[in-house]
Amino acid sequence: MQYLSWVIPFALVSGQLHRLRVFTVTAVAFLAGANALGLLQESLGLADQLALDDIVRALGLPVWAVTIWWAWSLGRAFWHERLGRT
Repeated sequence: MQYLSWVIPFALVSGQLHRLRVFTVTAVAFLAGANALGLLQESLGLADQLALDDIVRALGLPVWAVTIWWAWSLGRAFWHERLGRT
């Protein structure tokens, strides 16, 4: 999660509150799911730590997808603006 937080200052500076909300919703869902799995680990029968790690990584994929989509759209907007000026 800490690797993905670099987008937050850029969102605040550029006023992209809608994309920040999408990022926040997916990040909160990821954190809630990961914490719930940690709490329910024994009752779900997930004694194997590797299986739990794989599930948590899979839960993080939507956050990564939103971050990559966001970075791509920011880069695209930047280059369109830059190419439009020259």
